[in-house]
Amino acid sequence: MLKDLINIACIFVILVLWSDGGNPLVSKPDTVAVVYESSDDIPAAYVTGALNKLTADGLQARIFDKDVVTGGGEVPSQIKDAITAANDNGLPALVVLSNGKVISVQDLPKTEQQIVEAVQ
Repeated sequence: MLKDLINIACIFVILVLWSDGGNPLVSKPDTVAVVYESSDDIPAAYVTGALNKLTADGLQARIFDKDVVTGGGEVPSQIKDAITAANDNGLPALVVLSNGKVISVQDLPKTEQQIVEAVQ
């Protein structure tokens, strides 16, 4: 009897976790970063346009050089993982994060719409 009750409770918890329409193990994006090498080029205007759209949708958006550091000469902790992922991928890169953790990284898409789609 107790075992059956525990099984039912576990199933209920699983259903509640999945009821929001997604896998609870897959994080929802909250930040989008474009990482580039400023000595090569700066991101085109369409990148800013895409990030503005994503910001309007409630995401944080950032564009920064791969060598950005604080006044103390250190890489800011909140973007360190994004820079590492972008460098590993190749620059320029689009990095999507959730709670500071990288959930995807790819070459910077060539259009505004492709950037928006890559984040969704």
